[in-house]
Amino acid sequence: MVDVTTPEAITGVENGTAKKASALGLPKEVEVTLDEGTTLWVSVKWDVADSEYNPNRTRKQTFTVTGELVKLPKGVSNSQN
Repeated sequence: MVDVTTPEAITGVENGTAKKASALGLPKEVEVTLDEGTTLWVSVKWDVADSEYNPNRTRKQTFTVTGELVKLPKGVSNSQN
């Protein structure tokens, strides 16, 4: 695997939205590019708990959520971690 497509920024999330990937609108899968140039969609587990998002804040927030690729197809390894 040589590349993972970063999802587009999510905007317009209402104050008080639950601190969960699904509530924040994070995708269940991301597109990855393999060494030979083909692409496929792989499940991702988002680490929302460790993000700086605080659903109790009433002011605008900007934060990053990291994810881990899970359920890689047989024969595909994540050489980029």
